[in-house]
Amino acid sequence: QTDPSATLTITAHPPDRRRRDVQNFPALCKAAIDGIADAMGVDDNGFRVRFPEAFAEPRKGGAVVIEIGDE
Repeated sequence: QTDPSATLTITAHPPDRRRRDVQNFPALCKAAIDGIADAMGVDDNGFRVRFPEAFAEPRKGGAVVIEIGDE
């Protein structure tokens, strides 16, 4: 079984430079976090999630990058 206390570091690249509210971003990630926990076979309750304080540079089409680590 995979360590249920994994750290998820999330980076959000919007599709353009329009203003967005980064405080709403964590709620948008819930389904992705649940899916990662399901794929890992663990309860997401143990995850330490690092949400971005600001959006990263825009990327064409936008992107959400989730890195899974043990720190």
